[in-house]
Amino acid sequence: AFEIGLDLAQGGRKAGTPKFGELVLGCINTDFCSQLLLQTFSVFSRSTGFPLHHSRFFTKFQNFQRTLKHYFSMSNFPNLNNPSHLIATLGGVGNAKYAPGTFGSLVSLILFVIFSHYINMEWIILGITFYAIWLCDKISKDLIEKDHKAIVIDELVGMWIAAYPAIYLSTQNQRVLYVVLAFIFFRLFDILKPFPISYIDQNLKGGMGIVLDDVVAGIFAAIISTLLMNLIFV
Repeated sequence: AFEIGLDLAQGGRKAGTPKFGELVLGCINTDFCSQLLLQTFSVFSRSTGFPLHHSRFFTKFQNFQRTLKHYFSMSNFPNLNNPSHLIATLGGVGNAKYAPGTFGSLVSLILFVIFSHYINMEWIILGITFYAIWLCDKISKDLIEKDHKAIVIDELVGMWIAAYPAIYLSTQNQRVLYVVLAFIFFRLFDILKPFPISYIDQNLKGGMGIVLDDVVAGIFAAIISTLLMNLIFV
C-alpha cells in the first residue's frame, strides 16, 4: 500500500496536480486517522478473540506517518517561493535537469569573477562558508536525501575557494587559464570524491557534511591548479 501511494503521488506531481501530496499530508498529520485504525483493530480483537498488540501496531503506524510526512516534504523541495530554497539552489540553478552541480559551479565561477573586481573576497568566502553550512543544515532536516542535488550553494563555496588564487596572478591570460583549470579540477574532485572528501561526505551529517566536502574539493583544486600554473609559467 505504501509503494502504491508513492506511485500515485509521483504520478500526481508529473501530471501537475500536487494537491494529492497536500491531501495525504493533511490526513497523516491528524490523530483522527491513527485513532480510527486503532479502534478498528480493538473491535476486531474483541469480536474475534484474536490478541493484537495495539501498542506495537500504533508505534509502527506512527513511524509510517512520519515516513510519509518526510517523503511529501521532500517532494516539495525546492520551492522557489521560499527564500531559503531560492538561495540554496542559487536562484533555481540547482533545478537543472542534468548536471546541476556543474551548472551551479559554472554560475558560481561567473559570480566570483564579477564580485572579485569590486569587493574583498577573503571575508566574503569565509562568511558564505559559515552561512552555507547553517542554511544546508536547516533545509536538510526536512529532506530524506540530505545532500539533495538541487542544493548547489555548497558548490558555490567550493568553487570560490578553488578560484581564489586567481586574484594574485599578474596577467589576464594567467587568470583566465587558472580559473579554467580550477573549474575542471573542482568538478573532478567533487564528482570522484577521493579521500578525505569521500570520508567527509559519508561520515559528517547535516550542513557540515554537505558543505565541507566541497570546501576540501575546492582546496585540492586550488593546490593542483596553482602547481600547474607554476609549471606552465616558469
